[in-house]
Amino acid sequence: MATLRITFAVLSALACVFGTAHSQDRAAHNAAGFIYGHLNGVTATLAECGDFDKQNAIAYVNALDQYLEEVQPLAERLHAILYTEGARLGYSREYIGDVLMRIKKAAAQHWEQQRENDPASFVILCRAQIYASSRHILAYRPIREILPEQMRAIDAWK
Repeated sequence: MATLRITFAVLSALACVFGTAHSQDRAAHNAAGFIYGHLNGVTATLAECGDFDKQNAIAYVNALDQYLEEVQPLAERLHAILYTEGARLGYSREYIGDVLMRIKKAAAQHWEQQRENDPASFVILCRAQIYASSRHILAYRPIREILPEQMRAIDAWK
């Protein structure tokens, strides 16, 4: 559930940045932003968990490596959509890159704050990530199962 909150926050950030103009394919652009937020929420969670829960650090690194390998082709397509549609809206590559970096940092800061606010609950959430990742459940299911509507828009983008 917390990953979804990050996704909504990231989508809102993208909407604010790219929101007033019209891209050629607004559905794919919005879907790419939404999925990008989801991916960053998952990776930020695993990274922060690995930093905090030292005794299980290798498990988090392994989960992160596996996740990144699984989503790499999709991540490349998302970048292509975000950069192409952003350029169609008149934004430079540098500006789009800066926005995407700020979104990554916001996802990381969210989990840092969760860790600081409630360390005991955070470690429980972290250990659940290892379990979920190893079984491909919750946020670790295929993105097509988690966000089917958004994936249809990604697939339709040319």
